[in-house]
Amino acid sequence: MNRRLLGLAALAWLTGCPGDDATNGAVLFLAPDGSELRVRLIEELPPPY
Repeated sequence: MNRRLLGLAALAWLTGCPGDDATNGAVLFLAPDGSELRVRLIEELPPPY
C-alpha cells in the first residue's frame, strides 16, 4: 500500500511539471474564435464585447 501511494504521488508530481520549453504566457485570456461556441487562448487582453 505504501509503495503504491508513493508511486501515485510521484506520478502526480511529474504530470504537473512543465518542460524547459514552456511557451505559454504568464496570463492567458479566452477570446472568441470566429464563432459563438468556440474560444481560444490568447496572451493579450481581448477587446470588450
